[in-house]
Amino acid sequence: MRRLWIVIALGALPACHDGEEGADSARTEVLALDVDIRETAEARVEARGDALTVRLTLSRGFGVAADGAVLTGTGQLERFPEADVTLITAKLSSPPVSGGPCGAEPVSLALALHRRGSASRVAGSLTPYCGSDVWAGVPARNPLRLSTSAPKEE
Repeated sequence: MRRLWIVIALGALPACHDGEEGADSARTEVLALDVDIRETAEARVEARGDALTVRLTLSRGFGVAADGAVLTGTGQLERFPEADVTLITAKLSSPPVSGGPCGAEPVSLALALHRRGSASRVAGSLTPYCGSDVWAGVPARNPLRLSTSAPKEE
C-alpha cells in the first residue's frame, strides 16, 4: 500500500506516553500525507505539552526543497474547543534549491494542519517563503496542499 494510515491519532496523543507521566513526557504521531494529490510526505510530530518538534519528509520538493528532503522545525499545538478543532503549526527551513523560485535564498516553510474533533483525517498546507525566518508575506509559490488519505467506504 503506497500510502500509510495515521499511526497514532492526534486526539489520542495525550494518552500515549513513553512510560512517563506529566507534561514533560513526549507523545509522537506519524502522519502519512498526500501532497498535491500525486506525491506523499510523512510528518513525524513529537509533542511535549503544546510544544512540537516536527520532522517532515517530502517525496518531491516542488522547487522549495530537495526531492526526498527531511525538514525539521518547531511548532505549536493549538486547541479551539469552540470549533472542535486542533491545529498543528510549525516553522521549517530548507537550504536554497537550484532552479527553485527563491534562487540562491534559503526557503522558510510554514506548516499548518488541522483536525476536526477526533477524526482520523488531517488536512492543511505547507507554504514556502523566500528568505531565512520569513513566515509571512507573498509566498514563493502556491501552498502545497496536504491531507491524509480519505478512508475508503465499504
